Amino acid sequence: MQNVNRDTQRFAFKCSSVVVNGIEKAVYKNPTTDNTKASKKGRLSLVYDNGWDTINESDLGDRDDRLITVFDGGDLITEYTFDQVRERAHI
Repeated sequence: MQNVNRDTQRFAFKCSSVVVNGIEKAVYKNPTTDNTKASKKGRLSLVYDNGWDTINESDLGDRDDRLITVFDGGDLITEYTFDQVRERAHI
C-alpha cells in the first residue's frame, strides 16, 4: 500500500554463517549483475557507534553486541510481551 518493503529500504535478513559437521563456515552472496546486493559474511554483531552498524563478530572489541538471542535450536530463550515490543518501537 505504501510501497515500503525490503527492496525500497535496501534491507533484508540473510544467512551469514552455518555450521556443517561441526565446522563453522561463512555464507554470503555477491551477484555479478548487481554488486550493491552483496551481503556480509560470517558471524555478525550489531553495534551502536554514532549510529547502528552491523560488523563481523571478530571486530567487536570492547563494544557491546546489541543482538539478543530469542530462539536457540527451536527453544524460546527470551520472551517479550506485546507492550514491551511497542515500547521499544516507541509506538
